[in-house]
Amino acid sequence: MILNPIESTYFHKVNVYRTVDTVNEWGETVQTRELVYENMPCAVSYTNPKDRNKAPMVFAGKETTKLEYHHNLFANPKYKIVAGDEIEHMATGITYLAGESMVYPCHQMVAMLRRWEDM
Repeated sequence: MILNPIESTYFHKVNVYRTVDTVNEWGETVQTRELVYENMPCAVSYTNPKDRNKAPMVFAGKETTKLEYHHNLFANPKYKIVAGDEIEHMATGITYLAGESMVYPCHQMVAMLRRWEDM
């Protein structure tokens, strides 16, 4: 049963990973990648800023013709998404880095940055 009508538009699934501090068998604190949410229902969308695609962009002094998109994740606010979380889109296999979440009473919107390795 869907309590939130907005959730009826969530046709995507993502896995959310977070880097956490854990203590290993020698008592050392190490960072590990931990699965926080598996198959989390959501909506992944993007916009294509018109002014960015008319000319090549420059990254690190090199000209490129890669397109830039603004990606967003929409999800139930009960899921806590932290800036820096890795968000793996299940349908495409693309991994994003989460920005800060804007939480509203009925949903949250998270700006995401696509990892360069996936482009």
